[in-house]
Amino acid sequence: MSESMMCCPLSSDGDGEGECVDNAVVRARKDYVCCECDDPITKGTEHERYKMLWEGSFSTSRTCLSCVEIRDHFACNGRWIFGCLWGDLEENFFPEMKMGGPCMQGLSPEAKARLVAARMEWYFTQDEVPDQQWDHWVKRSDRTKPPPGLFRPLLPERVDLNEQRARDGLPELTTYELRRAELKRGNPAGNGW
Repeated sequence: MSESMMCCPLSSDGDGEGECVDNAVVRARKDYVCCECDDPITKGTEHERYKMLWEGSFSTSRTCLSCVEIRDHFACNGRWIFGCLWGDLEENFFPEMKMGGPCMQGLSPEAKARLVAARMEWYFTQDEVPDQQWDHWVKRSDRTKPPPGLFRPLLPERVDLNEQRARDGLPELTTYELRRAELKRGNPAGNGW
């Protein structure tokens, strides 16, 4: 693991701290939106409701259980900023994320899959590889043919056997011998396939 890798990639709020009034997993009585991923929390879905007293006023944050698991796993000091989960992960974790790394241990398969999907989406927006480099990539429907210029031919170019025999001072082959020699050259088994 490199030294810049962080297993606690979430920012903590050390300036002004709010006071937690109520924190519970509840069932939604109406539709809400997750404060972390902006995915819908539909009516009847369990989620975390976090009520806080912040600088004299109350606020409520609702988080889907998938984001709660990921947040609790990566907020090693138990502190985080609501709404910054995925931004902090993109900045502090995704650049060196490894699927089998020690930072992923303890997460459910669903949480790991969500992290991998989010990391792949983030990775392909980084513009590290110019799009023109993918132009030669073999398309799924065209895998039988290599991209032009990617591979050299495996067999040497065919030469006329009679020309080669003439250079070597040998007599020309008959049509039957010529056909048989060409079949053997094209197919070492000599069975015509």
